[in-house]
Amino acid sequence: MNQPLTGNIDRRKFLGTAGATATCLAVLGTARGEDATTPTQPARQSPFVTRGVYFHDGFTVEPRSHAPLYWDRETWQREIRWLDACGINAIEFATMLEFSRLPSTELERRKISDRLHLRDYAHSLGIQFAYQLSNTAVSTVPAGDEPGHQLQDRAVMLCPRQPGNFEKTLGIQKFFLDTYRGADFFEVMAADWGGCTCGQCGVPEYLRYISALAERLAEVHPGARLHANTWSISLWGKPTWGSNPDNGGWQDMFEKEITGSRAVIAALPSLPAAH
Repeated sequence: MNQPLTGNIDRRKFLGTAGATATCLAVLGTARGEDATTPTQPARQSPFVTRGVYFHDGFTVEPRSHAPLYWDRETWQREIRWLDACGINAIEFATMLEFSRLPSTELERRKISDRLHLRDYAHSLGIQFAYQLSNTAVSTVPAGDEPGHQLQDRAVMLCPRQPGNFEKTLGIQKFFLDTYRGADFFEVMAADWGGCTCGQCGVPEYLRYISALAERLAEVHPGARLHANTWSISLWGKPTWGSNPDNGGWQDMFEKEITGSRAVIAALPSLPAAH
């Protein structure tokens, strides 16, 4: 499954899979420097500087050939070429839920190798490569066993206030930042997955990850940027709606999203320069 990114890589503006095609077609005429004029319609410049797609390759589906989770390198290259023809100029990946650990299987190492190849392949086409980082998510798949699609739900969110948990979870995210350090930009998601609902954690704990990862990025790739993506920041705090917002908790959830996002915005000037 893939989802489109708009100008500032804001997940609140994701349009869904169908929207990806619509967005691609909308920018095709001018994205490649072609003359899009017609006798009755003047050329129009795309309003989006960044026209990207985020690949969520953590789900299975039948037939398996439709699931990016199982694509081989040749299939990925074909997809990137098609996106390039559509005027897409940025692609983004993430560490899927069950893969949020230090790699211990050939499958994990192969997926990393394929993504590094795609990073270089995208760059050869003039396409930016981006990567999403998490925070508290840790796979519970036994070492040596292959991770799979995320609906198996084999992962936990570790409270960073508990001794050793911040260092453990940060170490996993640093590994993936170091691995993909040639990326043009990174995002650190507040949650979904990630966050902590212990009732004591909040925005300051999320910002602790932002600061540490921004400092690390400045060391290994000073030219890249790190974006604090506040999607699901309401999960940095004990939810009053229980485990399901459908139980009348959507308004409270999004009020917490707004409050938490404003707190992050207010803190940005004090964070490391790479953010």
